[in-house]
Amino acid sequence: FQAEDGIRDAQESRGLGDVYKRQPLRVRVPVTNAGDRAADEVVQAYVRREDDAAGAPRFRLAAFRRVRVGPGATRMVRLTIPPAARERISEAGEAVRAPGRFRLWIGGAAPMPVAAALGAAAPVEAEFRVR
Repeated sequence: FQAEDGIRDAQESRGLGDVYKRQPLRVRVPVTNAGDRAADEVVQAYVRREDDAAGAPRFRLAAFRRVRVGPGATRMVRLTIPPAARERISEAGEAVRAPGRFRLWIGGAAPMPVAAALGAAAPVEAEFRVR
């Protein structure tokens, strides 16, 4: 798996812009098979609020898709990040969709140092804002 620069139409700024809190975020990323055999890849999208409090999860799995990519081929993979993936849980235990800034990672593994240490490619990273 090679993550090429290419979230949401290859925007160079890596800023995905704004999305409204009840609206899904649709992204696409190219996935290239650099090998000489067909392979499956599970493309994973993770999100995190920029202003999450201490003790909040580092990130949340927001979407994933399994794709088959031929040898030396590139496929454009589309993912939809639903509004529920951007919710916070209030102290009362209720899901709240609040505006804020988010970070998005897309790759073949969770965006953690251990994934890189095990040989996973670095995820593509971007940010967006919920209004």
